[in-house]
Amino acid sequence: MDKKSSLELQWLEEMSKLDSFVIKTPLNKQEFWAEWQEKYSKARMGRIASVRMLRKKGLNSEQIKQIKEKVNFYDNILDYLNEFRGIALNLRGFFFTTDNFEIDDEDIDLDF
Repeated sequence: MDKKSSLELQWLEEMSKLDSFVIKTPLNKQEFWAEWQEKYSKARMGRIASVRMLRKKGLNSEQIKQIKEKVNFYDNILDYLNEFRGIALNLRGFFFTTDNFEIDDEDIDLDF
């Protein structure tokens, strides 16, 4: 098998892993939230299990590396699901920001 075919197979394998987390219900349907919760719970529990495995004694460096990759995988999935949740809430009229900002007291004019 040539390198291109091998890379394509690896890509398809990765897509297959990700497919179980894809939300297929339209955002404007009530069923969206049940599907979102199911996928979110699955990813969250996968991350928790991976972190718990990292705490076990006797893991070799390769095992630790693989488990850390799983944690990163689940972090990316959780980011995707949270983005989707934000979009769904925005469509319903709820707006949230994760931007952190500080107000400099000197910039505020308190003279009314």
